[in-house]
Amino acid sequence: MIGSDLESKSYSATNDLIEMKNAQHNSKINVVVETGGGGGNIDNKRFIDFTKVQRHKVIDGTVSTLMNLGHRHIFRQITFLQVWLII
Repeated sequence: MIGSDLESKSYSATNDLIEMKNAQHNSKINVVVETGGGGGNIDNKRFIDFTKVQRHKVIDGTVSTLMNLGHRHIFRQITFLQVWLII
């Protein structure tokens, strides 16, 4: 999920994450979101730092950070092509 200026100006990515948090969940499905490429300060609504590339698991109405890759270009091949498994 690329935050871009749509996140910093109107919380577009945050609103999508809130929608995912509020969705019905199935124990057989893992929802993992990679975020980055945006701006905006963490505040009473924005709970993800979009200036860093991070991976989060969305489950039971919460978003838990699994991995923080720091400040890097989200489309770099090494970042984009990493393969990993969540059990």
